[in-house]
Amino acid sequence: MTQLRLYTLGAPRIEFGARTVELGLRKALALVVYLAVTRQSHTRDHLAALLWPESDQREGRGRLRRTLYSLAEALPAGALDTDGDVVQLRRDLDLWLDCAAFRDAATAGLSAAPDHALDAGRLTHLKRAVELYTAEFLNGFTLPDSPAFDEWQFFQRESLHQLYGQSLEQIVRAYQTAGDFAEAIPYARRWVALDPLHEPAQRTLMRLYAMAGMHAAAVRQYQECARVLEAELGAEPEEQTTALFEAIRDRRIEPPAAKGEALAARPPTVPAGAVRPPDAAAHTRPRHPSQRSPLAHSLPACIGRGRELELLRELLTGAAPRRLVTLMGPGGIGKTRLALEAARDPAEA
Repeated sequence: MTQLRLYTLGAPRIEFGARTVELGLRKALALVVYLAVTRQSHTRDHLAALLWPESDQREGRGRLRRTLYSLAEALPAGALDTDGDVVQLRRDLDLWLDCAAFRDAATAGLSAAPDHALDAGRLTHLKRAVELYTAEFLNGFTLPDSPAFDEWQFFQRESLHQLYGQSLEQIVRAYQTAGDFAEAIPYARRWVALDPLHEPAQRTLMRLYAMAGMHAAAVRQYQECARVLEAELGAEPEEQTTALFEAIRDRRIEPPAAKGEALAARPPTVPAGAVRPPDAAAHTRPRHPSQRSPLAHSLPACIGRGRELELLRELLTGAAPRRLVTLMGPGGIGKTRLALEAARDPAEA
């Protein structure tokens, strides 16, 4: 039986055998993704309200019916189960979903072993997860007229984003512990690229460069870290970051005299407690788009954004709260970070 393959990490696409399934309608693609990721049945009224919130019940159900018809024409025969008032992908459908494969691999790699060691088998799972994470969830895809779907998409993206960061961190720690600094550096670069404002990742990459004998690269990394912090937050690097830079500059951090054993010959271990299993709540797939996923708790301080935060919270929770607020700006300016901070309970901030 030919497998249906759905790619959601990056621009979404569907493949069936050797052909790409062309749906034509963005709402049809969004519907397939939603059914595949949640992998459960949904009432027609729920799906109509999710994708066509401005339509009344009759019009929304009519649009859903036409969309389901176009999907039935494009997808493999019998892929959809639309009997009665509920809609779902068939339970026995041979479906491969990249974000589900990513979650499975990352969770297997991050699950705590009895002795808290990161062995070669779990490292393989983590590297597979990182390989699958080619881009953010539904990168570049949005439904501006469907805020509930966009909200669901946002929290799915953030959950996967955090799991990716945890996987990268543990791979880096494993190679660093084994003394294989050159192997750790590419993963540390990806960890930094995920969130350039996360100074622990910046410091790790700086130290790896220094331990690999690449002092000039370590200095450039500090300079880039300082530039990003100044540009986005109007802040200086933390004292720990600056102290590490000064130690590298003064050549107080040098490569070890002898390289550690190769990872294949001696699987790395991470000290007890260093490998943290992922928060189970972060991987719970929401049963309804209004069921919010938990927000990240280990984000860097949101410095220099007090006025924007105050305005954003007023728009969302004030006397006349808005259903949808759009943050606009060039990539990397910190829109997601600001949105996450605004979504927190001010008492927890």
